[in-house]
Amino acid sequence: KVLSQPGAAAHRVVAAKRRVAGRWRLAVAAVAGVALLAVGGFLGWNAYRQSLTESPPPALDIRPALELPDRPSIAVLPFDNLGGDPQGEKFSDGFTESVITSLAKVPRLFVIARNSSSVYKGKAVNISQVGRELGVKYVLEGSVQRADGRLRVSAQLIEAATGRHLWADSWDRELKDFFAVMDDITRNVVTELRIKLTRGESFRYSMRETRNFEAMETFWKGVGLRIRFRKDHNLTARETFLKAMQMDPGFARPIALVGFTHLDEFRFGWSKDRAQSFKLAEEWARRAIATNDASFAGHWVLGEIHAYKRQYQLAIAESQRTVELEPNNTITHALLGRSLTYAGRPQEAMASFKISIRINPFSETFVLNNFGQATHLAGRYEEAIPIFRKVLERLKTGVVPRQARLWIIAGLMELGRKEEVRAEVEKFIALFPEFSLRREAELAKREPFKDPAVMERHIELLRQVGLSE
Repeated sequence: KVLSQPGAAAHRVVAAKRRVAGRWRLAVAAVAGVALLAVGGFLGWNAYRQSLTESPPPALDIRPALELPDRPSIAVLPFDNLGGDPQGEKFSDGFTESVITSLAKVPRLFVIARNSSSVYKGKAVNISQVGRELGVKYVLEGSVQRADGRLRVSAQLIEAATGRHLWADSWDRELKDFFAVMDDITRNVVTELRIKLTRGESFRYSMRETRNFEAMETFWKGVGLRIRFRKDHNLTARETFLKAMQMDPGFARPIALVGFTHLDEFRFGWSKDRAQSFKLAEEWARRAIATNDASFAGHWVLGEIHAYKRQYQLAIAESQRTVELEPNNTITHALLGRSLTYAGRPQEAMASFKISIRINPFSETFVLNNFGQATHLAGRYEEAIPIFRKVLERLKTGVVPRQARLWIIAGLMELGRKEEVRAEVEKFIALFPEFSLRREAELAKREPFKDPAVMERHIELLRQVGLSE
């Protein structure tokens, strides 16, 4: 990677380390296996993300103006792989993900999500341009190599607007010190940016839910399966989460996600006994919270459960708890937006979704889909339709794109654009020939909106366009 001005000083540091690192011998295959366990969880998620699209997700045209936040802001560029081998490339990707995750736990620090900063991977970048495009004041970059059972890392912190090199350091540690290096990098960034932390906050950013690499890898494989929103993948995801639990019983996230697989069975009608599925979802959510109250995942699932119970204030409170635990997590703000939407507060929900998208301009499709719903329900149909079209650019099959197309049709109906409605209906019927409006109406009734008229209106609009009962 070649850096143009500003930032050339930092590039010289990286280049020098690359020349030295290039003389290292690659580790034997056994060492490679250990390294892959360290980052395998992230690879499962990345493989899933790549399977959804033919090309990297485009920037979100509707994202807010990328002004600097009111607190120190940073983007972590993909760490260079100095080994040159494919496995090393995967390792460097996982290392970058770990650095971002560690920094994201720091209160009063704004951190760009990885799938936004990763668009610069392998490209010649201008640091000031990165700062402008992602709306951050600082950029962290570096290099990583695993060799001979050791982990060799260099990192540099740069002020984006000026290219001023604020801090640089390097580590040569045993591979087992993977997480310790993460904490060192985080601590140095916090110190350099003069972010004052209380003792409790210091503990929070250094705390990790698991140090079992195999459990982490297995968990993220389960996540990739679950978010496909298909009955068969949902069952396989549950089995995968249960395996991760066995590997590390104190790892709360897979416990919570077992609950989510039961909740998905309930809400998508995949279970013969929906009441039992709902009961199991709550049991697993509470078990996750009992295992680790500081893990946001259990509160996430419990918040969804409260919404389906029509306990809207409790749902919002649990969602707010996830934001408190992980304020730099794009998902937690989206969860709050979802809870507010159900509670009949779509304008407030839009604000939460915009924060989520500001953290991650290349947001996940389910975040965009829920943002689109909130925007539609706020009566802002012209703004909602492009959001749903972004979903369709990213995802072609499954529940989410089907819903997105239906919301586009409903939005066009609200706007009175009948010619466009006809074209969209033709596309929908071709893509979903087995669609039943009666079945869709049954699913809509299960959505926990405080005002049932919300979904009644939605279904009535779809009935008017002549979709098959």
